[in-house]
Amino acid sequence: MTSYVGGLRARLIWDSLYEMLHDALDDLGWFDAGRQHSSINMISQPVSETIEIPLNTLTVVGEDITSEEIELGSLLSEHPWTFWVDFYAEDDVIGLHLIRDVKDILEGRMASISRGSPTLSVLDYTANTPSQIFVCDIENVEINRGRHTSAGVERAWYGCAFDVVDTYGGEDG
Repeated sequence: MTSYVGGLRARLIWDSLYEMLHDALDDLGWFDAGRQHSSINMISQPVSETIEIPLNTLTVVGEDITSEEIELGSLLSEHPWTFWVDFYAEDDVIGLHLIRDVKDILEGRMASISRGSPTLSVLDYTANTPSQIFVCDIENVEINRGRHTSAGVERAWYGCAFDVVDTYGGEDG
């Protein structure tokens, strides 16, 4: 039996989040050919500030993880992990539309594409057939908008910050 702790647990949460967002946006048609905007490029890492960011690039980036004990005398704790989805849109219409779709996906407001709750099913991608191993909550979803409206790529930059809350007690649960 695999123990889902440490780096393996973090990697599976990250991978599951990326795949969930990609699949949900795909279900909404964002990656379809023939749309009236340039294609969307989705990546799971930050973009270097030293390179030009192609328009319609969507990034998923994890930042701070904190811990909070929730049961006195046990190892059970919550580990909120702050994530950002940044979208460098070709224009404000596409930027606003896509980032609001991301927000509603994360908040579980799109039951038509199986996103009816603000949760993340974490899958074991190390297995031959990935299956759900635990569920994390998605909390504190908020849209952030760049204020440098005349500065190149930031002109149509949209961001969505949120926490993925992992509750577990170590190797035994």
